[in-house]
Amino acid sequence: MGKPTAKTVIPARQLTPQEKLAALNAQNMANTIMPKKGDPTAGVDVGGGLETVPGVTKNGKAVQNYRPGSTLTFDQEAVPGVPEASFKFYRQPGSGNVQ
Repeated sequence: MGKPTAKTVIPARQLTPQEKLAALNAQNMANTIMPKKGDPTAGVDVGGGLETVPGVTKNGKAVQNYRPGSTLTFDQEAVPGVPEASFKFYRQPGSGNVQ
């Protein structure tokens, strides 16, 4: 068996409905490349509005892309070594880490 993935890890306990929903949202967001300003947005959650991401430019000018509305209640977390232009991480509010 290779490296564990979201599909191969078996939790030590049953997940709550909230944890299942959070996992589904995370998986859906991870598989979505957000449209840029001017791109078609049909079928994509663009409720977070337009944002400018450091490192994303075209012809030397900053490019705006849409942010998912589902992230508006999450705090963005910087991850050392992962540029914001490549991937963004959000922490769901709650009482702490799930153990």
